[in-house]
Amino acid sequence: MTNPRPGDATERRIASHSDLIAAIPAIIGFVPADSALVVGLDGRRITNLARTDLTKLDAFIHDLRCYRLLDQATTAEIIVVGPGDLSPVSAGEWLPHAAQVAELTATLAALDCTVTHAAWTAAVRADQRWYCYRDPLYCNGILPDPGSTLLAVDAVVNGQIIHPSRDAMAETLRPDPDADLNRRAALIAHLAEPSTDQDQRAALERVRQAILRAQAGFLPATDDDIAALAVALNNPMVRDLSLRLSVDQAHAGAQQLWTTLVRSTPAPHRAEPAVLLAVTAYLGGSGALAAIAAHAALDAKPGHALAELLLMALGVGLPPAGIRDAVLELPDRL
Repeated sequence: MTNPRPGDATERRIASHSDLIAAIPAIIGFVPADSALVVGLDGRRITNLARTDLTKLDAFIHDLRCYRLLDQATTAEIIVVGPGDLSPVSAGEWLPHAAQVAELTATLAALDCTVTHAAWTAAVRADQRWYCYRDPLYCNGILPDPGSTLLAVDAVVNGQIIHPSRDAMAETLRPDPDADLNRRAALIAHLAEPSTDQDQRAALERVRQAILRAQAGFLPATDDDIAALAVALNNPMVRDLSLRLSVDQAHAGAQQLWTTLVRSTPAPHRAEPAVLLAVTAYLGGSGALAAIAAHAALDAKPGHALAELLLMALGVGLPPAGIRDAVLELPDRL
């Protein structure tokens, strides 16, 4: 089977169940723990990957029924990652969360999606054994090093980080110290927001140049630069047009820029780069980072309409391609 990175013309073949489980961190951007994952397939191509906490598995099954989250898939594989005390004897009798996996399998079957394999492993790490729910004594295997998979190598080459956990991914958006944020807030208060067409064009060009510099490895570091970008993005027209700058060749630079601004910009202005990061991450195939960023936007500015809309899209499994098409219809200049 091949991986589903949106916008990536390079396909990587995943040859076995062991390889698929080991590739999960590179696909979702972090090493899952206490998680249930459903990998949707159309033929031998991965079309979807949905993950939920094990504590939320029952709600996830309900959402699958209501929202048909894997509509693009005709078959699926289930992977459960979590603790379990197994011996060779008990492994032949049960695996953790077996009843919920059976319910998940039945739910997918009712949605015309056949589960071809379901596996459990205690952790996604090198030399960890996994077991098949259908026949754990005879269908099992050993995971290769997740960091050595072709997808992991691609991630490193493309400047993507595979985080050790979802919490570690969220930590990348931790705000700067209060003293720094307060100093920048004072600067922002003294800057005029773009109002005329000429002001908006200048603000959009500022954002465009910041993305190009980020693409080359130069991120905003001074209070003046951060404040000026915060004021530019606070204009709804400039922010929305900045979405258009976040796709295709500029994607990596835009994501790095938005991440830096989420950390360095005081609330409520942090909400705008946070929602831009959420959209950019979603277009890049990282639903987890998109959700974290959207929640960061709502924390900074409760009721932020675009953040709420994106969380709804994530909740119902709207394919990134649908959002990408809408973004590409936006003009790239005023």
